[in-house]
Amino acid sequence: MNTTDDEETTTLSQETILKIQELKRLVYRYAQYYRNPDAIIKCATYWSINGDNMILDEMLEKLRMIGIG
Repeated sequence: MNTTDDEETTTLSQETILKIQELKRLVYRYAQYYRNPDAIIKCATYWSINGDNMILDEMLEKLRMIGIG
């Protein structure tokens, strides 16, 4: 999937953009838990662009729990 920031901002809500930015920060903060952090971000972005935020929301929830624990 090749998306630029311009494409993302034209197809995603402001809330979703903020969630993807948070996902990026958290995935790289806890990169030791993931083999391919970039793939996680691209996958969540892809599905969000296509109207499904479930993966994005689930990944954020998991990463936030790592930060709490």
